[in-house]
Amino acid sequence: MKHGRRHKTLKEQAYVARQDALGYKTPYPPIDVAEPTAPPPPPPEDLPLAARLTTKERKRLKHAGVDATLDGRDE
Repeated sequence: MKHGRRHKTLKEQAYVARQDALGYKTPYPPIDVAEPTAPPPPPPEDLPLAARLTTKERKRLKHAGVDATLDGRDE
């Protein structure tokens, strides 16, 4: 009659299988990230404040009682 464990458990099999996986014994290779070719264009500063507001910000201002619409139109 045999006593004790006869086979490795699934957890042990997975542990042994991943020993040579990337990131355990050998480090991950460095990520190749390209440098940006040109800086992004600056945002236009000549727009009025109402044009720079997002819809969400306009709705918050409207709820607070401030008129921040563009050209008097209501969205």
